[in-house]
Amino acid sequence: MFKQLKRIGLTAAMLVALVAGIGAVPASAGVLPGMPACSTSNLVGHYTSGGAGVAELDLYWDATHHTNCVKMVHVGAAYGHAAPTSVEIWACQGDVAGQPCNPINDSQQPPYYGSDSGSYTSYAGPASVTGAGHCIFAKGILVWGGTERIISTAPNGQTSHC
Repeated sequence: MFKQLKRIGLTAAMLVALVAGIGAVPASAGVLPGMPACSTSNLVGHYTSGGAGVAELDLYWDATHHTNCVKMVHVGAAYGHAAPTSVEIWACQGDVAGQPCNPINDSQQPPYYGSDSGSYTSYAGPASVTGAGHCIFAKGILVWGGTERIISTAPNGQTSHC
């Protein structure tokens, strides 16, 4: 009888965690205090990790809030498996693509810098920045099989999506 009650209690706890969303998405998913809101309805950039096929970086533009958002997404063999995953995005001083990104705010604070990191099973993010009139630079990192998979919106820290 005790084993059955114990099993019922464990099942109930797992059900509560599932309904509450614990472990389903990153705990910091959504917009953190001080960060601009962003909708992920308008994909403007999709970047892959080359032949590895375990991660993708997705960049979104939200015209309503004038923000860019980014997610580092697990795909292929990495999807559904907890792994260190991070994503960062900066609003750059310049407004011409292909130039070095000089962050608007070097102290890495919202609304011109956003980040998210943790051990996630599906994605890190969204992280967002105020983007109207500025280029951005974003990068994501997924540690998979002992190797860092780094994906960015442009090579060598250059600006993109102006």
